[in-house]
Amino acid sequence: MYLFHQHLRALRVSTRLGWEIESNWTDPLVFAIYSLAKPIAATLILVFMYLVVTGAKTSSALFSYIFVGNAFYMYVGSILFGISWAVIDDREHYETIRYIYVAPMPFLVYLMGRGVSRFLISTAAVLIVLLFGKIFLRIPIGLETLDIPMLSASLLVGLIGVVCLGIILAGICLVVPRHSWAMSEGVAGVVYLLCGAVFPVDVLPGWLQPISMALPFTYWLEALRRATLGGSISEKMSAISDGTILLILIISTVVLSAAAYVSFQFFEATARKKGYIDRTTGY
Repeated sequence: MYLFHQHLRALRVSTRLGWEIESNWTDPLVFAIYSLAKPIAATLILVFMYLVVTGAKTSSALFSYIFVGNAFYMYVGSILFGISWAVIDDREHYETIRYIYVAPMPFLVYLMGRGVSRFLISTAAVLIVLLFGKIFLRIPIGLETLDIPMLSASLLVGLIGVVCLGIILAGICLVVPRHSWAMSEGVAGVVYLLCGAVFPVDVLPGWLQPISMALPFTYWLEALRRATLGGSISEKMSAISDGTILLILIISTVVLSAAAYVSFQFFEATARKKGYIDRTTGY
């Protein structure tokens, strides 16, 4: 019990630190405006691309499918970058990673706290985008379609999976000397393509669809769409029941969690052995 409270305290402190690092570059008003404008601007880019390419209206079921998937996917890029970038930030920029390592808390818990701070910032962005879509784009999100139990369960399990993937990338950052900062963006881009964030997985080439169906994030976004829109337009995913979607999501997240723990322990041990923990590479 004492160890649990110690870890919980470490998680809270690292979350606070992450928040301070993310928001201390300007005053609260400017940060609030930036936090509001950035997700809306990014969403409008997607909206205009959809309108130009398809010529369809925003009231179509396809647009709602794309919009909701893109909104929730903001969690992935933000949390992946936040966790993996914490290693580079503390090691290269602030040169404080050695002090964090000697602090009375596991480095893994510290990274999770940095991920939680990113989650808080991303949650504000996701809510802003969904509210913008509801009010101005007439996305059919309402009490009649909202499945709160499914939304809560799938969101929680999926976010655990995102954190675990971020932990894997953070472990790699400990042993990769240069350009590791680009990994999170690259991985987020590949997953963005494969998990059907902005299109049904049915349109992927046949040889890519099994890879997509093996990713937990594919089922995560599907569950979130069903919980918010009340259904799915993907023929491949619609053949799977809600309970099965959640079960696959939970099992795949457990497997990813085990892989994250084992891989991070390996990379951290390698970094300790070779003296990579507090090295700087000129960034």
